[in-house]
Amino acid sequence: MALIKCPECRKSVSDRAAACPECGYPITIAHAKKPDAPGLDDVQTVEQTSKRLKLITLVAMFLMLVGLLITMQGCPSAMEADAGIEGSRVGPVMAFIGLLIYIVNKIRIWWYHK
Repeated sequence: MALIKCPECRKSVSDRAAACPECGYPITIAHAKKPDAPGLDDVQTVEQTSKRLKLITLVAMFLMLVGLLITMQGCPSAMEADAGIEGSRVGPVMAFIGLLIYIVNKIRIWWYHK
């Protein structure tokens, strides 16, 4: 606890006092507005998105990219041929699932952002 001068009447007042006991001037507001005290202009916002959510975003983008590449290539892979899956359906489905995961994850990042 420190004693400061009241800006209004120049009497000694505690820096924790809400107002000057002599004149009633609000001290806590005047003390916070000092030029040497850090103000709200010095506050820096830092994004705190978890690494897990960032990893899910990367996986979703990878799924979309691979799905688009498979769609553009147009030929089925060896695994798809063995399973009897038509190659033209796998790419768009993969890209669509990646897009859905990406959108849901971006909403989760927005919702849980600290």
